[in-house]
Amino acid sequence: MTKKKVEKIQEGTPPMVMFPARNFRYQVAKAEYKITIPRKGNYNELAPKLFEKEAGDFMVYDEENAALYLPSLTKILFAVEKYPDLKNNQLFAPIVLLFNEDTVDIIGQLIDILPPGKGE
Repeated sequence: MTKKKVEKIQEGTPPMVMFPARNFRYQVAKAEYKITIPRKGNYNELAPKLFEKEAGDFMVYDEENAALYLPSLTKILFAVEKYPDLKNNQLFAPIVLLFNEDTVDIIGQLIDILPPGKGE
């Protein structure tokens, strides 16, 4: 991976990301969670207080180009008020996306990141 020039400092919730490739201590909740979002739509129509009209339309999966737009998932979750309410040490880890006719089901697990230390 090549390093890129930093464009600007941003503040907000980043889209789905990867951790550095190293070991972390964590616990995975036994339950799986399902979050259902629309497959396509308009950000402003879903959440006019959050998104300006210029935010435009979204399509989670573009079949014509065989493209899955990952950053849109975070924005859609906020627009439909389904972004998980997580603690500072928690993550929601998507396991699978199930594409239905008009919706997408995000199936995932809740992960608690634990402080460094030896096993219990």
